[in-house]
Amino acid sequence: QENFDLVITDLGMPGLAGWEVVARIKAIKSSTPVALLTGWANQADVKLAKESGVDLILAKPITSKDLTAMVSKAIQQTK
Repeated sequence: QENFDLVITDLGMPGLAGWEVVARIKAIKSSTPVALLTGWANQADVKLAKESGVDLILAKPITSKDLTAMVSKAIQQTK
């Protein structure tokens, strides 16, 4: 079984929603940090995301600076 420093997933994907991806990852290893990218970042999504085990949320579109900051934050949280 591999360990991952961070999993980045999108909320809206065909066939498997981001919420389900998060649930499956957390069921396998709850300490794996998961970042959720979403084009629908409103307060309801943020609350549901946190309740679902999402560690970081980033609204699309994102910049390389935003992505770099998110990855850095996730790595710092795991140390």
